Amino acid sequence: MSSVFNGAYILSAHKVPVNSKVQHLEDIKIPVSPGNNSEDGRSLEEQLLILRARNKVLAKALEAVHTTATDKYKKNFDLVWYARNKCRYPSHEARKRIETSDDHREDLDKLKTQEADCHHGFHSGVLAAARMFKEQSDVLHVNEHDVSNQKRLHTAVLHLPHPVIC
Repeated sequence: MSSVFNGAYILSAHKVPVNSKVQHLEDIKIPVSPGNNSEDGRSLEEQLLILRARNKVLAKALEAVHTTATDKYKKNFDLVWYARNKCRYPSHEARKRIETSDDHREDLDKLKTQEADCHHGFHSGVLAAARMFKEQSDVLHVNEHDVSNQKRLHTAVLHLPHPVIC
């Protein structure tokens, strides 16, 4: 199984050890020709395992950011809608759902105080930020089916120690 992100392939089909001596991506040196060893003594295969482990961790982190942003988006969308439309649509289904939700109880109480405008502004800002993070974190599908990258994938697979993986 492989995914593509801006021309870089994320390979996550196998379990890989996360414990490595590499602290930063800049520390990884990949040899130009297959079979050569890097300056620090790691083979291309070891470096590939390290990159796979990092890609796996980064993919999980992006997924967590996307999930959190989606949750915040849904909650704050409801609160912003409620603040804008509570008087306009007194018997709307969405209003009833929001008012009976336990998730919104504390925030709805704040929207009924003297500082309601401040809280509404806060929810609007969180909604905007959640939208941005939701869009920016949803990158695992980018270029997955891009035909122009298929040639690069084929060339890259030829240089891998185990081309069957992809």
